Amino acid sequence: VVHMSGGAWEDILDGKQGVHGYAFRNLDEAAEYIENLVSDESLRREIVLNNSEYVWKFSSETFREKIVRIVEVFFK
Repeated sequence: VVHMSGGAWEDILDGKQGVHGYAFRNLDEAAEYIENLVSDESLRREIVLNNSEYVWKFSSETFREKIVRIVEVFFK
């Protein structure tokens, strides 16, 4: 659960509500999402399944590959 105003909404959740997680606008909304995730096993499993491969987007290896591509552009 991330705040909708920050970069995490776009960078981590990809601007999609309920696919990779949830974004909130206020504390009541955050509490509601957290309560739903805690009490609903199938909802938690769905988020986990949606993220099982998506997390590679944020891995050290992916970061390294992106940096290498950027550096190669400048030195070619």
